[in-house]
Amino acid sequence: MWSVIFKNFPLKLGALFLALLLWFHATTNQTYEYRFHYPLKIIGLPENLVLAEKIPSFAEVLIQGKGKQLIRLFFTKKNEIKIDASDFRAKKINYKLSLEQIDLPKEEGLAIKEIVHPKNLNLKIDYLVKKKVKVIPQVEIKIDPDYLQKEKIKIEPKEVTISGPRRFVRLINSISTGKKVFSNLKESLKEEISLISPEDYNVKYFPEAVTLWVNVEKGVKREFNNIFLDLVGIPKGKKVEVEPEKINLTLLGEEDVIDNLNSEEIKVTLDLKGIVGRKKLAPKIHLPEEVKLINFSPDSFLVEIK
Repeated sequence: MWSVIFKNFPLKLGALFLALLLWFHATTNQTYEYRFHYPLKIIGLPENLVLAEKIPSFAEVLIQGKGKQLIRLFFTKKNEIKIDASDFRAKKINYKLSLEQIDLPKEEGLAIKEIVHPKNLNLKIDYLVKKKVKVIPQVEIKIDPDYLQKEKIKIEPKEVTISGPRRFVRLINSISTGKKVFSNLKESLKEEISLISPEDYNVKYFPEAVTLWVNVEKGVKREFNNIFLDLVGIPKGKKVEVEPEKINLTLLGEEDVIDNLNSEEIKVTLDLKGIVGRKKLAPKIHLPEEVKLINFSPDSFLVEIK
């Protein structure tokens, strides 16, 4: 059986190829219609104007031609449908696409039947404006317990330039960085953080990222024991008993700061306003800004008002 099939195989293969070639020629010589995508491009828009709403990327165009012509066109890079905006003004424009804007190879039988979609473009043109806006950092800094953040977070630049359609830009007064958490910092940090991409169309920021600085250094611990409590809000004519009467604190700071810190600069208060009878209260601890509280004991005090 196989000997019959493979007998004169090259001749049979050549006949099959010739038959396929004749079929392809006959098929591609017939006339068809096919939808092609042509890129849309706005050109010549005055420098003081900007598009305020996105337009479709392509127009769907129905083209008629012989099969072989349409196949060639399919594999050919399509010329853009150019929309001349040199005479546009800041307003809504209903722009009708025309067949004359589509460039086709000059071949007999190849013709544009229609622009299927979109036939019209609803263009929103606005004035292009620029202004400076403040950068809001969305970062959380967590310092290792044995370290200090010497100063506030720094962002550079503090302002960026925003540009785009006037209707959007006039409503924007600040821009935020992306959210980021830095945990257990033991050294100073310098990192570039991207700004959140604008939601409004054609609104742009420059630069698109800012630099974050956090100054961190190792601190020195010191214990302050037997600090007297400061009682505030004592009811008139009432006797107050507090147990215990003193508190112990462990503080962290730069060596020269912590060495020169005295107990008079530390204020621990109990607010007794509105307190009746016996109640446990947590203290409020007030420290110099450059000093960090590590721990304290006790964490609450028994107060009795008689």
